[in-house]
Amino acid sequence: MAGNRPKLTVNLPERISPDALRLDIQNPRLVLAGGKKPTDKQIINLLYLEDELGELLSLITSNGYLDFEPLVVLDEDANKPYTVLEGNRRLAAVRLIQAPALAAELGIVIPEMDAGLLPTMDAIRVILVESRAAARTFIAFKHINGPHRWNSYAKAQYAARWYRDEKKLNPDATLDAIAERIGDKHATIKRMVAAIYVLEQAESAGLFTVDDRMTKRFPFSHLYTALSRREYMSWY
Repeated sequence: MAGNRPKLTVNLPERISPDALRLDIQNPRLVLAGGKKPTDKQIINLLYLEDELGELLSLITSNGYLDFEPLVVLDEDANKPYTVLEGNRRLAAVRLIQAPALAAELGIVIPEMDAGLLPTMDAIRVILVESRAAARTFIAFKHINGPHRWNSYAKAQYAARWYRDEKKLNPDATLDAIAERIGDKHATIKRMVAAIYVLEQAESAGLFTVDDRMTKRFPFSHLYTALSRREYMSWY
């Protein structure tokens, strides 16, 4: 698969087979307990359970693949397919439609699709970026404050990872600077990242596991809101 992948040019949109693409195990919506790396099946299942993948499946099977916006990809390993930084939900939908056996294994029902629409998924428009950092501001704006917002937990994971990466490069990096770059005017990102740190401490102490969010209601927004209030901050 990877050996036959086309050579892409940075910042130049091009069409390639979805077989030359892979799902991003660092997607902030896919965090597992203990930092475990999710498999492709787990990624697709989590996207289906948490991110309205069913609606996208219905859209594609009814209309064909709608190529409104290129997937953002990264060349992390010359021996592997390109990693999709932005567009994992679209790639997961294509995977399921093209692999009925996988959908059946996951218990996902795929709407019937006209055979004449299947070729619309043969080549998908992508754009190659030089690094994760190069795509960060665009992805964060789109999914944190923009038109296609992630849930609050995914936003917080993305911001926390961004902050940690920035601190490695520059010890003086601040969350305020990140918030400014994505248009956050209400200190929401700072509160979200603080809550991520609290959850990580709770997990280390054996009081919580992020896998619980798959079987229990997980109102992350309640947590980061509560942590900004004096009565919760003073409790121990």
